[in-house]
Amino acid sequence: MVSGVRESSPVKYSFQKAYNPGGNVYRKRSLRSLIRLPNNRVAQIMKGTIIVIGTEHTPSSRVRAYQYVPLFAAAGWEVQIIHAGALYRPASLRQLFSSKWIIIQKSLISGLAIKIFRLLGIKIFYDFDDAIYLKYSDVQLKKFSHNLAGVDKVFAGNEVLARYARRSSASVVIVP
Repeated sequence: MVSGVRESSPVKYSFQKAYNPGGNVYRKRSLRSLIRLPNNRVAQIMKGTIIVIGTEHTPSSRVRAYQYVPLFAAAGWEVQIIHAGALYRPASLRQLFSSKWIIIQKSLISGLAIKIFRLLGIKIFYDFDDAIYLKYSDVQLKKFSHNLAGVDKVFAGNEVLARYARRSSASVVIVP
């Protein structure tokens, strides 16, 4: 037990820190996080990052991102949460570049960033559950279409959103 954290306390999330499946403690891990397998082999932990638009109190982020962090951790994956507003800070970029996959929740990111992630072999997923494209200007719609076209898979909240996403991406999955 770590001081200040009780065993029965609810799980809390912190931006730019990894979820520790061993308890309610959050800590940063090194780029080369390693685990020992039973036969004394060494394997790299699968690292992923979720870029969110809000906190754990924002309904969309809570339902589409935060609730899955413990499930990823139980599967042995280290998951980092980065707020979209802090995306281009050096610490956030280091975390992104060390990830094996990235889930972008309803954020518009630059085409250059997507190209860099792809060159580094990072799998990119885009998740949206609202008709966010209805409020976009023409420039934002173009960027949204480029985001959808540049990712490996799009997670849409319903059939209407999936139909719209299929205009730009062939790989669309409905995740209600």
